[in-house]
Amino acid sequence: MKKHRKCIALVFAAFVISTGLRIGIYKGILSKEVQNRLFLPPPTPSPKVLRFLSLGDDGAVAMSTWLHLLPYLGELFLEKKEALIDWNFFASSLSTVIALDELFYDAYLVSANLLAQNIRYLDLSLKLTAKGVEVLRKRWDLAFFQAFNYYYYKRDEDMALKYYRIASQRPRCPSYVRDWAAALLIKKGKYEEAVKILEKAIDEASVHGPFKEMFKVQIKNLKNLILMEKALDAYKKRYGHLPESLSELVEKGFLAAIPKHPTRGQYRLDPQTGRILY
Repeated sequence: MKKHRKCIALVFAAFVISTGLRIGIYKGILSKEVQNRLFLPPPTPSPKVLRFLSLGDDGAVAMSTWLHLLPYLGELFLEKKEALIDWNFFASSLSTVIALDELFYDAYLVSANLLAQNIRYLDLSLKLTAKGVEVLRKRWDLAFFQAFNYYYYKRDEDMALKYYRIASQRPRCPSYVRDWAAALLIKKGKYEEAVKILEKAIDEASVHGPFKEMFKVQIKNLKNLILMEKALDAYKKRYGHLPESLSELVEKGFLAAIPKHPTRGQYRLDPQTGRILY
C-alpha cells in the first residue's frame, strides 16, 4: 500500500511540475532562450500505468487527464498562441483519455476537429474518431467529421462516403448531412442510394419549407437519371455499345421520351464516358 501511495504521489508531482512549467512558458515568465532549450516530455503516463494506479476507477483517471489537458488548450487559444501547442502532449493525452474511457465523447470531438488539423497526427485522429463512431452509435456528428476529414484532408472519397452513409443513418442527423451524402453518391453515380437518403430526409419532421422543395427537385432529377441509366444498360446489352445520343434510346424503343429536367437543365449523353450530363 505504501508503494502504491508513493507511485500516486510521484504521478501527481509530475502533473503539477509539468503544468507549472507550461504556465511559465505561456505566461512569458520564462525567457525565450529558456523556453527554446527546455524539454517538456508528455507528462501523461501510459494508459497501462494509469489503469494500474486507478484502483479500478478508469473513468475518474480519464476525467483527471482530460481536466489536465483542457486548461492547457484553453489558455493557448484564448491568448492566440495556437502555434505553441505541444502536439505530442496533446495527442498522447487524447489517446490516454480514450483508452481509459471509450465513451468519452468530448475527447473524440476534439480529436476529430483539432488533432486532424496537424498532418502528422491525421492518421491518429482518424483512428481515434473511428473508434468513437463505433462505440457512440447515437452520435451522428462524429461520423460526419470523420467523413469531412477523409474527404478534405485525405482526398479519399470512398472512405468519406462510408462515413457520410453512417452519419445519415444516425438519430437526429440534420438534413444538410444527408444532402452532402447524396451529393457524393451522385458524384460516384450511385443514384438509387442517393434517392433513398433524400427521401428519408424528407420524411423527417425537421425538413420543411425550401429544404423540402429542394430535396423533391433533386429526387425527381435522380429518378430521371436512374430511368435513363437503365435504358442505357439495356441498349448496351442488346447492341454491345452505347448510343451516340439519348434520342437513340427513344428511337429504338428503350425510352418513351427523354425525361423533362425538373429545373431548366437539359440531359445529354457523353458518348465517350457513357455518363449522362445535366
